[in-house]
Formats: sequence, C-alpha cells, structure tokens
Amino acid sequence: MFGLVNLKLRAIAEQHGGVFSYEEAVGCGYSLNQVRDRVRAGRWRRLCRGQYTAVRPDPDAPAWRQAVTDHRLAMRAAVRSLNSPVVLSHQSAVVAYELPTWGLDLSRVHVTRCDRASGRIIANVVQHRAILPAGAIWHRDGLDLVAPARAIVEIACTAGFEAGLVVADAALRERVVRKDVLEFAVCDAENWPGSPAAKQLLEFCDPRSGSVGESRLRLLMERQGLPKPELQAPMLHGGEPFAFVDFFFGWPYNTVVEFDGLQKYGGNTAQVVIQEKWREDAIRELGHQFVRVIWEDLAYPARTAARLRAAFARAAAARKAS
Repeated sequence: MFGLVNLKLRAIAEQHGGVFSYEEAVGCGYSLNQVRDRVRAGRWRRLCRGQYTAVRPDPDAPAWRQAVTDHRLAMRAAVRSLNSPVVLSHQSAVVAYELPTWGLDLSRVHVTRCDRASGRIIANVVQHRAILPAGAIWHRDGLDLVAPARAIVEIACTAGFEAGLVVADAALRERVVRKDVLEFAVCDAENWPGSPAAKQLLEFCDPRSGSVGESRLRLLMERQGLPKPELQAPMLHGGEPFAFVDFFFGWPYNTVVEFDGLQKYGGNTAQVVIQEKWREDAIRELGHQFVRVIWEDLAYPARTAARLRAAFARAAAARKAS
C-alpha cells in the first residue's frame, strides 16, 4: 500500500520500486522539516541514509510475505545509496527472482562488489567480495544481480542445504535455471566454504517438488532413511490418470503421501474439501495407504517418519490378509 505523496514524487518512486531519495523529495517540493515530520508520523519510512519509502506495511499480510516486501524495498534503497559498483547476491538475488525465501535471513541486504574491494558489513548491507565470471551478472527490473544458478549456490554454501534445496527446486520448477547451468555454477564454487552442501544439492534437487513444503518433506524422508518415493505420480482409473500425488511409495509399500500446506482451500471451501475427500477415497480404493502431512509435522521428523512406516506396515498387513 502506497502512502500519501504528491504525484510527481509518486511517479519517481514507482520507477524505483517504491523508493525515493531525500534529494528527489526536495526536488518534488518537500522541505527538510516536511520529510522529518512524515518519518516521525510513520507516513514515510527511512530505509537507509538518504533513501525513503511511502509504502506502508500490509496488516493482513503474513509475516514472511511482509519480510519479503521490506527486503525488496531495502535492497533497492541499498543499491541506490552505495557509491561503489555492486550487484545483488545471495538472499537478495533470491528475492529479486521471486523465489522462495524459507530459511533465509532477510534482515540484511546482500550485495557483491564489482570493484575487487574487500568485503564488509555496513548498517544493514553485507558487501561480499568476489570476481564474477562472464555471464554471472543478470539484469532484472532495473537491478543488476548475480545469475540464478550462482545465487542458489551462494544460498547452499551460506544458509545451508535445506534452504538451498527449497530455492533450487523452485528455480528448476519455474524454469528460472536449468540443471546443467546449475552444475557449472557448482563446479565454479568447488573451493568455496560450504561447497559440499552445493554438491549434495545438485544431486538431490528436483523440479517435480511442487512447493516449499514438498521439498522439505522430501528431505525429511531422505534423512530419516525412508525409501525413495516417486514424485507427482499418476493415480490411474481405467488406465487414465484421475490424480497426481505428491509422493508415491510403490510396491511393497503401497503408500501415497500428500503435503497439505492448508492454502489450497480457498474460494468455495466446502466444494474443495468434498473434492479432496473424493480424491482420497478413490486412492484408497486402489489399495493404497494414504498419509497427509502438514507444516507442523515437518518440525517433528522422527514422529512423521514413524507415521509413514506405520502406513507401510498397514500395507504389508493388508497384503497378507488378501
């Protein structure tokens, strides 16, 4: 939500993603005291030295979405305020590419300097030092940023394997990056701190993971020693697919696992729930066990894995009884 500014300043701010400078505000007719008064009143926000926004927080937005919005404003302000040539990198590049930010610290903007100066942290901006190879800098929405593959590797090396997996799965699924390009980026980072996580990520990432929750659940299964499931497996009736399930453990496990983010029940909730119930009953009629996993279950890996093993056991008992 954009706060009250005059039309001239609003046009400037919209060109820069909602951000404007002190000089631009003065050029549009605001005095120093007027700028200060608007900041004190909460009508404008100071993002960093000399950079402001009139974009207001959305009280109805979930915390993670508001954090992304705030980071997007902060990174535009940071780029405009820095005197040295930089490109957005790490989680800031992830935000710019509109990829998932689960597990990422968005309290600071991350940039990579292009002048070979040493890295540093100034205020809320982490400035990394790196020599970026040819093709490693992309341009998007008026911003210079590292290529998607490099951003994924940076996240895997600094934020950990799970956060990197969430980003990599989404980037592959949305065709923001190709697997072979990601492989080259991992090779370029062979000597980076944390590079083993990037190599493991390359082997495990999969574009068939349909959401953040599915990526995390797949990793939970792997770490709990469960057999490898088939992703987005078709359920057939009369030789034709009537549903595609998140995870399918075939014979001898005969178990379907669905991750339920509890966000798909919008619109006509009653109708959607009825359709989901019909779908689940149809899958059970094929002789499969059915397990539904929600966000809270991901915080209890051993307990969740035990539920899946119990389903495997029920499938085995059903076979013996038939």
